[in-house]
Amino acid sequence: LSCEREIYNRNYIKTLKLLEGRELHGRFSVTQSKKFSFQQQYQISQASAPT
Repeated sequence: LSCEREIYNRNYIKTLKLLEGRELHGRFSVTQSKKFSFQQQYQISQASAPT
């Protein structure tokens, strides 16, 4: 019984870590796209600015 519980706990922790990682990855990709759009806007403003 204790061995089975150990396996269950391990799988539970693994699942939690996977979900955590996915959430972090989601946040990361959102941050990346925001950063990218900011860089694009900056480049466009630099290009349109009179030299």
